[in-house]
Amino acid sequence: MDRIRVGLIGTGFGRHVQMPGFLAVPEFEVVGICSETKAHAEAAARTFGVADATDDYRALVERDDVDVVSIATPPHLHCSMTLAALDAGKHVLCEKPMALNVAEARAMLDAARSAQRIHAIDHLQRYMPAHQQFRKLVQEGFIGRLRYLVVNVNTGLGLEPTMPWYFHSWRSEKPKGGGMLSGVLSHYIDLVRWCFGEIENVRGHTATLIDQKPVLSSDYMEGDPTGPDTQTRGEREVTTDDTAVVSGVLQSGGLFTLAGSWSLHQASGARLEAYGDEGTLVLGSRSSLQGARRSDKGLREIKPEFVLPEGIQGHASAFAAQLTELKGTLRGDSAGTCYATFEDGLRVQQVIDAVRADRPENWTRLATD
Repeated sequence: MDRIRVGLIGTGFGRHVQMPGFLAVPEFEVVGICSETKAHAEAAARTFGVADATDDYRALVERDDVDVVSIATPPHLHCSMTLAALDAGKHVLCEKPMALNVAEARAMLDAARSAQRIHAIDHLQRYMPAHQQFRKLVQEGFIGRLRYLVVNVNTGLGLEPTMPWYFHSWRSEKPKGGGMLSGVLSHYIDLVRWCFGEIENVRGHTATLIDQKPVLSSDYMEGDPTGPDTQTRGEREVTTDDTAVVSGVLQSGGLFTLAGSWSLHQASGARLEAYGDEGTLVLGSRSSLQGARRSDKGLREIKPEFVLPEGIQGHASAFAAQLTELKGTLRGDSAGTCYATFEDGLRVQQVIDAVRADRPENWTRLATD
């Protein structure tokens, strides 16, 4: 496979992250872009020099000149689009969260196995240099046996009253698979599994702290290059969680807690603390890494050995790093890959579903007298 030809579905994340990533890895060529709104697909195609734009994803996945379908749409569309792509004999790269529920995730995995196609999920936190260094140290025994793991992911993403609906769009709609748990914490569920192994049992709580968001007249998040219109047109109900707390036990016996919210003032960002019987590792905000062995007097800075591709930044750079590994798999060389597969996506979805199924009637009520 000299040239890996891609059909890209989605012009939100697909336009702002995936297209720059594809352009940074010369072995990939995006031959067609699809969006529910054809004008958005056409605008993205003009910007990035892609020859074809369409609003018909089925026509795109059935093209003979498409090898890989990259799905960067809201989660409620992932299953149907993935199944269509696999049925057409294409390899699939799908955004997270993988699906709406475990049943959809299993159907996607079963179809990929049956079609014998390569499958991947965009858990890009795996490619951050500090995160890769963190995992390497864990595997080398830096902290020994894990005793306790705590993850906090706190942002102000949806707090301010002026933060309009267009910024969240599907993220605020339960039928479309939105919410803090699936949209953000899914990254860290995957990171926990990737670094420390499978989760044995889990329970959790979710809440919606901000239940109304202003609606503006623009559809900016779908790729409108003119940006948002500031005219407010009422409010819409938020039906997804913006805050979640998860706790559980790993198969190794280590305990963990994972919590996050995108509705906080002066939010502290992301932080992961791993405490073992031989040492401690801390991933801080902005991907700083610190560590200490049991006999050390305090934490010290640890410089990652890993680097991201140059020329692009942020999520696009991590996406390009994933593509660099994925191209090897597509060409028959799977050595050294760390990208998440549909198996990983299913395991993450199992945790999400378990937390959402946890009901107050199952909790232990404490005496008040």
